[in-house]
Amino acid sequence: MTLLPWIVACAGQEPDVEGTGSTGGSEAGDGTEHGDTASTDQADGSSDDGASSSDTADTADTDDTGEPPAAGPDRVGIFSAAHNYYELDVEGGPLRFHFGAENSRWGAATLPVAGDFDGDGFDTVGRYDPLARRFHLADDNDSDELSPRGQVHAIVGVPPAPAVSGEQPAELPVAGDWDGDGADGVGVYHPGTHTFHLLDDPASGQASWEVVLDPAEGYPELGWPVAGDFDGDGDDEGGLFAAGTAYIADDLQGGPPALTLSIGGTVALAGDFDDDGIDTLAGFDVATNTFEWLHHNGAGAATESLSFGHAEPGFWAWAPLTGRWQVPAQPVARDGYAWQEGDPADHGLDGAQLLAALDDAASLADVLGVLVVRHGTLVAERYYHGYDRNIAGNIKSVSKGMLSALYGIALDEGIFASVDDPVAQHLPEYFAELSPAKQQIRLGDLLTMRGGLEWNEGPGYVSGGMVAAPDFCRFVLELPLVETPGTVFEYSTGLTHVASAALTESSGDTTREFARARLLEPLGISTPRWDLSPEGYFVGGAEVWMRPRDMARLGQLYLEGGTLDGQAVLTPEWVELSANPWIPEASGRTYGVWWRERPWASYPAQDSYFAWGYGGQFIFLFPSWDLQVVVTSKWNVSGTASGAAATAIFAFVDQQLLTAVQD
Repeated sequence: MTLLPWIVACAGQEPDVEGTGSTGGSEAGDGTEHGDTASTDQADGSSDDGASSSDTADTADTDDTGEPPAAGPDRVGIFSAAHNYYELDVEGGPLRFHFGAENSRWGAATLPVAGDFDGDGFDTVGRYDPLARRFHLADDNDSDELSPRGQVHAIVGVPPAPAVSGEQPAELPVAGDWDGDGADGVGVYHPGTHTFHLLDDPASGQASWEVVLDPAEGYPELGWPVAGDFDGDGDDEGGLFAAGTAYIADDLQGGPPALTLSIGGTVALAGDFDDDGIDTLAGFDVATNTFEWLHHNGAGAATESLSFGHAEPGFWAWAPLTGRWQVPAQPVARDGYAWQEGDPADHGLDGAQLLAALDDAASLADVLGVLVVRHGTLVAERYYHGYDRNIAGNIKSVSKGMLSALYGIALDEGIFASVDDPVAQHLPEYFAELSPAKQQIRLGDLLTMRGGLEWNEGPGYVSGGMVAAPDFCRFVLELPLVETPGTVFEYSTGLTHVASAALTESSGDTTREFARARLLEPLGISTPRWDLSPEGYFVGGAEVWMRPRDMARLGQLYLEGGTLDGQAVLTPEWVELSANPWIPEASGRTYGVWWRERPWASYPAQDSYFAWGYGGQFIFLFPSWDLQVVVTSKWNVSGTASGAAATAIFAFVDQQLLTAVQD
């Protein structure tokens, strides 16, 4: 059991009702990447079955005797509200994963919870959105796909929270075993009324108990909720924490505090850290990412402390959690593809200049990682702002380059007869009642973003547009037809999502299954997370998570003409078609099949092209030099920040990295 309050002020985060995506900048205007300005969300999570062998970390279901493994003591963890990223302290860990999606409906106001929601003896993570008033509880802490499945429960039977003064949120989540049945329920605490509304069954949405901790009885006027089994009777008690002291009630009763405990830190929580069946109080210092917990709930109790996880105010913005985390059955390989590494000087690069450029990249506020690959060898790799090669990031529209590869494979296999196939042929249910003019939209029109449908990438993609719709495909295809299909380019993540749906229906595999079997596993890489749309298709052209080294592996496939390590994955013709700058954009650049021509005239002529994702995700390819550069950046940023990041990255690559090339 654990309670996980999230202090917005201490973490340097302001609640963001609409998330932190763009509201629709264009490349022609402010330099922002079109599209993928928010993630999708779905009730059952976003993972698919399985992963590449390099990314396997199934959790143990039984020990060597065939019995369920012992749960063991509680351990700590941290959570990033900005990216819904969890890092748990496990034996052989840390265990890192994402749960759910960061988008306009799960923004920076998200609050974490954790508990044993199914009564199996192990705690899983979850989150609470105080704006939509719903819990999203994971079924397990699955590091295999980094995005476990879960269930969404709205608290429909709990009255709205009255506003409170100051920086404290008006509604805070709790989790605990309120009735001693071995399974945790959830609840919310309303500081404005000093009331806990506790749900034994989260699926019901109805409060089973209401407990008032009245300041007149000795509780603080404003406090942060804490819950745990402080007396070892099997039922969890609730209480409030303020100014270094926790005031614990007797079970689910009101009345004066039955127990007062003191601990350092800005946030209080509880856990059974010595596995004796009794929870003790713990504190967490947001500034230092340090946990401190009591050895027992008595006067003069000794404390123990542990610093854990990343800390960077304003970006990772960690919040604490505790629980009995199930330990992975085998070590987790998290680094991405195992590249051959070499000295820059051995590959025609000025090593000193290259290293100086990587040092300078630390001043680029939003850049998280830079990789340079020459002649198939990783010659430079640097990470910033607490990021590392273990962490998979949202590659945003870089995933359009991957989807392009999938279409090349599907056409080569005959899954599609040609790019002239009507989309209606592959999605007949969606087109059954559409106009004859829309029936003329071809696969090639999706590939070249000339579908003719009305679209403004910013509003069309973020909240109020496609991602707020119950069916992404239907939303896109029912938009007005404003141009003859095949005639006018308009950048549209809506069209690439329709392309993903068409691939799923025609291949018989989900887009992710198709990608894994034909592209990802042959390259030795994985997509730890890939979001699903509400209608059940993996999002096309956005919301794919990948490690930087794996991004470079995808780039290397294109650099080598579609054949890598002797394995033909793409035809040379498809690689050439994808990179060929033949579709004009309003920005002045040209577009291939979801890859772009060089961003500036000073880049190597004719044969440089790149994949570009919102926030500053890039794969730059320079075939004549047998060179690629991968840049990853913070993805949950404003449109203005995204545009500024892109401009800075273009200049950095052009003026500092490329000038290191000596042959």
